[in-house]
Amino acid sequence: MGDRYYLELKCAYCGKKQNEDVYYAPTCALETFKCDKCMSTNFITSNFQAKKIEDVTLEDVEIGFESTTNASWTDDEIKRICRDRLREINGG
Repeated sequence: MGDRYYLELKCAYCGKKQNEDVYYAPTCALETFKCDKCMSTNFITSNFQAKKIEDVTLEDVEIGFESTTNASWTDDEIKRICRDRLREINGG
């Protein structure tokens, strides 16, 4: 278990501020939210900005995970976890 945050974010696609707080906890695979207006899925970066899902990189996922975990992981474990999570984020 690591850090978790409640955020107020605007959609990276349509710019609408979300009606509900957005929950961010990358170590729990909670680094995306669906816009309540345009229904697009957004990724939340480690600096708490919404990013279009198609622009997310493995580095984005790794930075978010590493910056919020308080567990001891090897580099290989982090890479595997984050590669798997990026596949999930991209729908596959």
